[in-house]
Formats: sequence, C-alpha cells, structure tokens
Amino acid sequence: MVFLYVHGGTSTHNDGDPVHRNIARAFSANLYLARLAGHGVDMGDQTFAETTADDFLVSAEHALTVAKKLGDEVIVMGTSFGGALTTYLASRHPEIKAIILYSPCIKAYDERIEFFTKPWGLQIVKLLSGSNTFDSPMLNVKHPEYWTTHYDLNFLAQFQSTLVYTNRKENFEKIKCPVFMAYWYKDKTTQDTTASVASMLAMFDALGSSNKQKQAFPLAASHAIITPGLSSEVEAVEKATIKFLNETY
Repeated sequence: MVFLYVHGGTSTHNDGDPVHRNIARAFSANLYLARLAGHGVDMGDQTFAETTADDFLVSAEHALTVAKKLGDEVIVMGTSFGGALTTYLASRHPEIKAIILYSPCIKAYDERIEFFTKPWGLQIVKLLSGSNTFDSPMLNVKHPEYWTTHYDLNFLAQFQSTLVYTNRKENFEKIKCPVFMAYWYKDKTTQDTTASVASMLAMFDALGSSNKQKQAFPLAASHAIITPGLSSEVEAVEKATIKFLNETY
C-alpha cells in the first residue's frame, strides 16, 4: 500500500506534516509527497507567472503515476486545492482505493476570485490593482517556510480555472471508492473562510461512494486543518482518519 499526499495551493507537503507520515506509518505503507507544478520554487515577482491549470492537472497525474510504482494499492490524501485535485484523480482513476479530503477547496469562500475566469479577468485585475503580484497574509512567523506568500496574480486565475474544470457534479458522481472528509465548521459565523464549506458538503452529497464519512472539527480554527501551529485539531483529525481507514480495511 502507498499513500499519495497532494498539498494545498501555494503550499508544500509540509502543510500536512507529520499527519501524512504518521498515517502512512500506522499502516506500514509507503508515502509519496507530491509537488504541484510551480510550487516550492521562489522566483520573486515571476513565481507562478507562467504556470497553467493544465500544469496543475498534469503534475497531479504524474504524482499518481509515481505512487503506483511504490505500492499495489493507492490511497490519495489531499488538502485544500490538493483536495480538489484528489477528487479529480478519483473521478478518472477507479483503481484508487480510497481518498482522504482535508478542507477540500471545491469552491473558494471569497466569490470575487470568480472574476478571474471572466473575459480579460486577469488583465483587468492587474490593471485595477496596479500590480502584477499578490501577497498572502502572514499567518505566523513560520508561514513562509511552508507557503509561497508572494507571487504573480496568474496563480489565482489558474487556480480558479482548475476548480471550475474539475469540480463538477458529474465528476463527483463517478467517485465510488471510500471517502473521508474533514473540515472546519462550528457555526455560520465560525467556519472555514478560505474554502466554502457549503460547496464541500454539496460535493460530499454528490459522491457516488457507498462508504463515505464527513466530520466537522469545530475547534480547528483554521482552513489548514492538519497544519501544526495553525490548526488546533491536528491530532484529532489524524486519529479520525486512521479510525476511518481501520474500519474500511
């Protein structure tokens, strides 16, 4: 058995460390940590400037190809943008044994990002903002070690294009493997404000799997639900994941 971990947008596999390692160890399995196209390389203002939605999809497919060489059975784990790519892979590859979704970004919470897929959307945003680049807010002092925090606005355009292409009901209906989904939600005012929880739940309901489990973690207080230092429920999410997999296999 091998676990494939697909990290979040502008992030690295460190956003799930040590959860992905601990889960693989719990099942005496191999672990392959993907690196999505354009990630993990600091090119200053040019970071993500040339990366496309196709590049994200191809790099996810490549990671699955590598993982298959490391084990006969593949379980894919994805965080945020990586969660969206995980559902995409599962809709295309019925041989995947199970998927684990952590705060999957089926749709961004901030609907303004949808403007990027309008005609000339990226060019208009750059013109109105007076800049070609975007700076993510600092979440803590260690945040830059795991995330790219300064990059070309093209990333947001390609990110949104990827979500529009992959996150469709007909894709979710094709997913038949076991699914576990963890997300941050306490109430209407205390919930994930990066990815839309309503869209996560709609995706979950549309899944074709007969073995699926969702679990809200109200105390997580972070979209990065398995990132130490950001989420308050890292250990709880890890234990719930292992419990689900133990009950499934």
